[in-house]
Amino acid sequence: MQSGQKTKSVVEGALLTALTVLLSLLGIYLPVIGVFISFTWPVPIIVLGLRHGLKWSIMATVVSGILLSLLVTPIQALALVLGFGLLGIVLGEALKRDVSIGLIIWLGALASLFSKILLFAVGTLFLGINPFEQTFTMLQQSLNYSLEMYTKMGMDKQQLALLKESLTNLMKLMKLIFPALLVMVSILDTMINYLVSQLILSRLGYPAKKIPPFAEWRLPSWVAGGLLLGIVFLITGQHYKIEGLTTIGLNLQGFAYILFFIQGFAIVVYYLDKLKVIGLIRWLILILLFITPLFNQILVWLGLFDILFNYRRLPKKT
Repeated sequence: MQSGQKTKSVVEGALLTALTVLLSLLGIYLPVIGVFISFTWPVPIIVLGLRHGLKWSIMATVVSGILLSLLVTPIQALALVLGFGLLGIVLGEALKRDVSIGLIIWLGALASLFSKILLFAVGTLFLGINPFEQTFTMLQQSLNYSLEMYTKMGMDKQQLALLKESLTNLMKLMKLIFPALLVMVSILDTMINYLVSQLILSRLGYPAKKIPPFAEWRLPSWVAGGLLLGIVFLITGQHYKIEGLTTIGLNLQGFAYILFFIQGFAIVVYYLDKLKVIGLIRWLILILLFITPLFNQILVWLGLFDILFNYRRLPKKT
């Protein structure tokens, strides 16, 4: 019986490793859509970890990396394995241990964030590649291209100067809050991989732990503490001219604002559902809320005060 189980693990491990390699190749060689395929790289590792355990998911990740290094460049293979391998291993183990959906997402996000930091460190220390600088060099080039396009279209010089100043300030802010953005991307990575893996696992007969509907999303109360801490760090850093403390404060604030904005949006969706607002009117309301700066601020405050007032009367989270 044990021998049969081991044979099954070997066969499934080989098949899922091959699928991981295939997803990697599609992600590398297919234009545009390949970027989205790359986000699902850990899914076979997740499935293998749940079905056969931690040892097999680790082995599959290592073997995938070795095979990829033979089929593409070692740097591309290393980027994929370091960037997504740990996420697949952690999510597979979390599902096997049957932990709560909230803990699954947070554990996956931490694994994804650690992988990104590790990837940045390896790229900078051993390969002489600074992903941070490369990212913002590309953004700066896009900014310059946009300004050139507006100039050719005959935009007024004063308006062009204001636009340039606004975009330059945005770039500076993005550099400062880059860690917070990295955390948000890690959470997004985790949710995409979890949702895709659940579609597969449900077909294999595994009970799915569903992420609550967006309208019912609610943040734990400690997020408000993170915002308060960010404000304290920011004020202290600015007062005593401590740049590091100011940066930490900005990132804590930025991360909290993004989360509260999402929660505020969830509250709006909840009441649109309750009022049965559908179709074009619903989409116009949501788009207007998303693109209007004033409404963005209102949504942030709405999300923040929901921790105190629980507008939707959802179960409280600690």
